[in-house]
Amino acid sequence: MGRRGRTLLWLVPAVAGIFALTIVASAPVYELLLELELVELDPNDPDRMFLKVIRRILLIPLVALILLWLRPWKDGTPEVWGIRGPHVSCRAPLLTYGFTWAIGVGVLAVQLAAGWLEWEDPLRPEKLAGRLAKYVPTGLIIGFLEEWFFRGWLWRRIGRARRTLAAAVITSVIYALVHAFRPGALATEVTIDAAGARDALLGWFGHAFDLAAFGPRFLGLFLFGMVLSAVFRRRGNLWSAVAVHAAGVALVHVYGALTDRVVEGGLVGSRVLLDGLPGWIVLGTLAAVLWCRGHVPTTPESGPDEATEPEGDRNP
Repeated sequence: MGRRGRTLLWLVPAVAGIFALTIVASAPVYELLLELELVELDPNDPDRMFLKVIRRILLIPLVALILLWLRPWKDGTPEVWGIRGPHVSCRAPLLTYGFTWAIGVGVLAVQLAAGWLEWEDPLRPEKLAGRLAKYVPTGLIIGFLEEWFFRGWLWRRIGRARRTLAAAVITSVIYALVHAFRPGALATEVTIDAAGARDALLGWFGHAFDLAAFGPRFLGLFLFGMVLSAVFRRRGNLWSAVAVHAAGVALVHVYGALTDRVVEGGLVGSRVLLDGLPGWIVLGTLAAVLWCRGHVPTTPESGPDEATEPEGDRNP
């Protein structure tokens, strides 16, 4: 039996075991968390917190399994991932972070002018301060972890056998699909038991391939992934991509502290901003402009423009 066969021999049962564990353990863990008052029951959306528990019980061991299998920390160095090196500076990420916020505020201004958003009445500055204190650091953590995995490692790994642009497209598709697994993706309620956990998992998988339900968000996430790839390629380091990602996460969670959404769905999109026509236009334009501009030259061991491409194919 070859190496691939031996890997499948333990990997498939391990993944199946994680899904079985999620189905069996989610309800007891949720009940325990309620008893310990570690989670709060929302009377307006009673199964949302249960869905969050299901998602965490599934993803934490699944991500751990993938990391132990692939061992991305052994496939490269901080210089290769763009965390450290001659192109790393503090100025560029800070400017990129502010520029991303400026673009986001511009999109919100358009939505306010169009009547899709309205100011809260009364405005509550303490609510804004609380969300900033929570989601600015949260955005930085999420941004760093996801950018290191998707752009710093996965894109470079796929790029060994694909052209730079093709590798970015594949990476962005995977990045978008991962985000189908979220509590708000289910259109129906689930029971708080093993059957409900099973229905949630099946519903999430179905949602990932439901063009009407997930298609708009998938397109926005894909374009966002292409922007992040282009920023990484153009700057030659991971931190500018982290800055864009972190600012986007913070903005999406913070602006609701000052505004209420009046119009939602269709071409307008939702509160995440990237699943409607305005978000697609902004992200698509940014991706096109950034991919058409120059990039920091890289060596075969230092970034996405590496490996086996012929010299004339390095710039897509």
